[in-house]
Amino acid sequence: MKKLMIALCITVLAQADTYNVYNYVPGGQVNMVNGPTNNYSNNNSRQAVSSYTLHRDRRTYHLGDERIRGRKWVGLHGQCYFIDFRGGSGHYILGIDMFGTESAAVFINESAIGYLPRQIIYRGKKRPNYWSGKDWISIPNDMIRNGSNYLAICSSPVPNPEFRGDVDDFQIRNIELTVNR
Repeated sequence: MKKLMIALCITVLAQADTYNVYNYVPGGQVNMVNGPTNNYSNNNSRQAVSSYTLHRDRRTYHLGDERIRGRKWVGLHGQCYFIDFRGGSGHYILGIDMFGTESAAVFINESAIGYLPRQIIYRGKKRPNYWSGKDWISIPNDMIRNGSNYLAICSSPVPNPEFRGDVDDFQIRNIELTVNR
């Protein structure tokens, strides 16, 4: 059932002009923030802010287009990782650990948010193949609909492709979607 749902989402999304991950060139990087909080808001009303986890997945996913062998890599999942969630008012943030991220985009519903931060390639290395710590990404409130929403993390075309149509291969884990209300 899950594989059928993913195949259906990819088919529908590939047909939408605003969500074509194969030709997507983001205008910039996603907005990075601090993690979820359970304290008071920044205004003077001392109104409590509560954090709710909407999605948590600790597994590791390999996104991209190549089957990479090696003990650092899990099997290929596909080009995108999808999260379905119920939306409402609040500040939504996505937390993930990244491995080898060079060109990865984040989408909410039919709109692109931007690229994930590109990991640093250290001197003498060909790729940034190391795990980051937990990175937190702000999801713009105006993109969240009341009711059904979906978020996608997708592999995008690499800057210097080894072959035509090459997209970045990277891994993500400890995926967490949280809302602060």
